[in-house]
Amino acid sequence: MKNHLSVFSLSMLLAHASSGTMNHSEFDTINADSRDSNSGSTRVWVEKSARRVNVDSNGVILKGYDVVSYFTQDKAIKGSSNYQTTYEGAIYYFSSAADLTAFNKNPFETSPPVRAFCANGMKNKRLADSDPTVFFIAKGKLYVCSSPSTQKEFRVRSLESIIQSDRNWYQMIH
Repeated sequence: MKNHLSVFSLSMLLAHASSGTMNHSEFDTINADSRDSNSGSTRVWVEKSARRVNVDSNGVILKGYDVVSYFTQDKAIKGSSNYQTTYEGAIYYFSSAADLTAFNKNPFETSPPVRAFCANGMKNKRLADSDPTVFFIAKGKLYVCSSPSTQKEFRVRSLESIIQSDRNWYQMIH
């Protein structure tokens, strides 16, 4: 009976966490006391929301390119770790303090809608790496692709591709 109660309690906590009503941090720790002969307690990590972001091994998005420069200079400019911030689980580098400040005022405006994955890949329901030098801005948003050919494919029907890419992204993260 005691084991059934523990399993029921743990499943209720997991259901509560997955409902989105727990909001302490990205991961919540729940300590469950199993009191069996082998252990005193079990630590359970509940992932509240899987944030999928295309980052390198250091957690840097867009391979270190300055996300603001795409909008202000219409080109990909490599950022510096001297000017950095974190947003939605990714580290962003900037080429200047001005770009960092601009990003911090409204990060949602300049961050890529599909978190720096290839827009064409997302349109086709695939998480594909992107080349930050292959980009375009549409409807005020930055889209990156994995190659010039995938960018061309995406842009043949830009509006339809954006809608499909955004829809697939939303379904993937929810």
